[in-house]
Amino acid sequence: MRVSRTIVYAVYAILQLGKAPPGARISRNQLAITAQLPERFLLEVLHSLVAKGIVRSTRGVDGGFSLVRAPEEITLRQIFEAFDSPPTPYVPVVDGQSLAVDGRILEVIQRAREVALCELQKVTVSELLGCGRAEPNWAIREGTIPYTSEGSNSFPTGGENVFMSDGN
Repeated sequence: MRVSRTIVYAVYAILQLGKAPPGARISRNQLAITAQLPERFLLEVLHSLVAKGIVRSTRGVDGGFSLVRAPEEITLRQIFEAFDSPPTPYVPVVDGQSLAVDGRILEVIQRAREVALCELQKVTVSELLGCGRAEPNWAIREGTIPYTSEGSNSFPTGGENVFMSDGN
């Protein structure tokens, strides 16, 4: 199963919104900075999440984005389906090939899809928030994660974000 960049952006945007106090609104700009996502593309992602009833958009000076429901009520399945509604499985017909084989492949794909959706339904935003503060994957790849003397990770953020967790 391949996960699109759009879905990954949506998950990380929702995680940032999930860290905010209930009812707090986060501007698109602040969300882009905090989640380290491209602002222009993030707006498209947020609009899709609003359309699916996962995120609320409030206009005005004090406007911004917030979650419609609590993090424990939002599942990965809902996020995935906001962008990639599970299409009906399809196997293209190839002239001269067995329809029985095509049917069997289709049957297996359908079962695999159902299992995947079931597993995505089990994981909530709250659970992902409980995974702790995630290190940027570029820092892990490049070996540039700074460490304190106690061995815990310390990340310069260029200014503290009031919605970031304290590492828990």
